[in-house]
Amino acid sequence: MSSRFADKLGSNYCPTDNEALEIKDLISETKPQLTLLDTQIAALENSLAVLRAERQRVSGFIDAHQALLSPIRRLPDDLIREICVACCIPTERNCVLSSSEAPILLGRVCSSWRAISLATPQLWARLYLPEPIFQGVLRVSDKRRFEQRIAAARQWLARSGQCPLAITLVGCNQRTLAAREFTSTRFIELVMEFAARWQDIRLIIDTASLRKLATLQAVDVPVLRSLYMSYYREDFNEETQSLGRATTPQCSSFIAFSGNGVMNLPVLPIRWQQLTHLALEIVLFMADRDGRVNSAGLLDVLRRCPRLEFAKLILDDEETPASIQELPPDYVEMNVLHTLELACVSAAPWAFTQALARLSTPRLRNFAIAGHFRYTIPSFDCTPYIANFFSLTSQLENFQILLDDSITSSDLQAMLTHMPTTVRKLLICDTDNVAFSLDFAVGLPVPTSALVDDVFTSFMGGSTPRPSLEQIVVHRCVRLSDASIRRCCDDPSIAERFPALRLVLVRDQGANDLSRRSQPVFSPWHGLPAEEDGVDPAASTAFGWMEDWKF
Repeated sequence: MSSRFADKLGSNYCPTDNEALEIKDLISETKPQLTLLDTQIAALENSLAVLRAERQRVSGFIDAHQALLSPIRRLPDDLIREICVACCIPTERNCVLSSSEAPILLGRVCSSWRAISLATPQLWARLYLPEPIFQGVLRVSDKRRFEQRIAAARQWLARSGQCPLAITLVGCNQRTLAAREFTSTRFIELVMEFAARWQDIRLIIDTASLRKLATLQAVDVPVLRSLYMSYYREDFNEETQSLGRATTPQCSSFIAFSGNGVMNLPVLPIRWQQLTHLALEIVLFMADRDGRVNSAGLLDVLRRCPRLEFAKLILDDEETPASIQELPPDYVEMNVLHTLELACVSAAPWAFTQALARLSTPRLRNFAIAGHFRYTIPSFDCTPYIANFFSLTSQLENFQILLDDSITSSDLQAMLTHMPTTVRKLLICDTDNVAFSLDFAVGLPVPTSALVDDVFTSFMGGSTPRPSLEQIVVHRCVRLSDASIRRCCDDPSIAERFPALRLVLVRDQGANDLSRRSQPVFSPWHGLPAEEDGVDPAASTAFGWMEDWKF
């Protein structure tokens, strides 16, 4: 198509009256051609629609027959069952009451898989069960959903047949009296119905549920292997102490966490000699009349556990070093201990050096030390005791230090200097509340971190080669300058002493903050970390600062 107005198209040209008539005639002559093209396109589109429909029919026919040849259909039921048990169940936590996860999800694939899942008790032998939280008036719908969860949990556990059970019960202190009276001890009573098959049990419960639990005897839990217990109360009475009678010859793990309690360990009828895992988190257990646990008390506990492999312990020593002379002269031999996390709730240098001075841990691979409170204590050289402990630790690979202002720069330097050369990962972290201390002379906060440039430079520039050290993580140590780190990293002599070192990571104040998604109060994931929906809270390390740098 040609037009003498081609050079005017797309411009602001205004045609004359005669040119306007000519343009109208040109458009009228071209419109029939456009109509013909539209008709042809419509016919082709109809043909394409017919062809597409036919293609979909043929493709569906092929896919339906191809599905019959799927390899999964040829697998026998027992092999599918083994695959489901080995690959479909979470390994880092117990299973959640949700249709979006196995084993319930497996039953929604097809009728055959549903039959397989229901006939496989191993799929139902692990359960994570959070108690719903009622935040206001107890509504009829809330009661109905509560009963539904009770019924669903009972049906779940009934499907486990005779398999040993792993259960995590996350209870709560209801906010209203009506809610407390309604929920009462329903969940712990449900779980106790299956006590004969308890194997690995984690319980976070209130006082009423704790009293129910204390009625159990060893004969009631014949296959119990590990027990985690978290409770909140002001005392540790005889009912609670009687819980230890539930430990059996097979029970190798005892973990206790108290938000507001006093535990007298010596009176607990626990079979210490069979324990392989022991964790006492934020628990005050009394070794003498003033309620403290000194180094002697801690060593007494460890001496009772010759088979201990993993230990999280709280230590509360005197404010003076006099008690170190009172410790037994013999060493406590912990020949199979591979992980030790020691939290000190008093003068940290006294606490861990007095205990470590009498410990022999030849197979220790993971060691963490944390201090939490500050006391005014006299100057004391901890170096000999630190050196003695590390000299008896020849396989240490991971070393973590949580600083507070009771750990001085000299203490830290002694730890770094005598740290075994086998260490592969080193973490040094300042606590949030002690990164600064108030200087009353000027009324301004001043840094108090023990990790200063001189300590870091002395460690990096020391004469001891460290061929195994691969990673150093420094977290919130505000007195350590970037310039000091850069100088050490650029020093070629340091590269010779640290040939395997690939990363020095310095984190700022907010690097460890994690956003949390809100969850409905009836969420089956309630109590699990929102980021992962997959880590049991009881499985985390003893100190929150270690969460992203686990052993």
